[in-house]
Amino acid sequence: MKSCFPKRNTPAKGRNRFHAIPIALILVLVLLPVHLAAEQTKLTRADIEDIMSTTKDFSGMDLSGMDLSGMDLSGARFEKTKLNNANLSKANLEGAHLLDARMRRVNLKGANLKRAYMENAILDEGNLTGVDATDANMKCASLSDSVVHEATFKNVYFEIGYMPRVDFTGSILENVNFLNADVPEANFKGADLTGSNFEGMDIKEADFTDARLQEIKNADKAENAETARGFSQE
Repeated sequence: MKSCFPKRNTPAKGRNRFHAIPIALILVLVLLPVHLAAEQTKLTRADIEDIMSTTKDFSGMDLSGMDLSGMDLSGARFEKTKLNNANLSKANLEGAHLLDARMRRVNLKGANLKRAYMENAILDEGNLTGVDATDANMKCASLSDSVVHEATFKNVYFEIGYMPRVDFTGSILENVNFLNADVPEANFKGADLTGSNFEGMDIKEADFTDARLQEIKNADKAENAETARGFSQE
């Protein structure tokens, strides 16, 4: 995987473990009340509407599991926001700022993601069926094992994206920049990839059966192309 995230430093051997124990206890005593307070102040849809009418800023909040379906969240900021298991089906997220958002198993079915900024966002195991993400920036985004049927991703920036086993069946992926993206075992059956950039794209065992591959760029620079099914520009 071509990671966008820096590797964590391994702790040096021989570090004084006796000092680590009281520090850990102090951290628990300090952070536990904060965590419990946050648990007691879960936001409601009404709270979301109030914030949208003022700052539109949800950065750092935990909105996991919330039902935000159909809401107008256009232009809102969700930097480092937790949206795991949230229901955002048919939500309007046009122009939303989702840098480093954590959205595992999110339901985005039918959502509007046009021009959304989603660099480093994690959407693993999500449902993105029918979304329109035209002109979105999804550099370094992770969509592993996500379902993305019949979606529109025109002009999307997927550089260094991590998408193993993602299912793009029937999706429109015209002029997408897949520079150095990893899509091993991904399903592109019936997808339209016209004009997309495949430079450095790892397509190991990906399935391009019945996909439209006209005018794709740098097909000869795709990695593991010999293992991909249906990978032909004819």
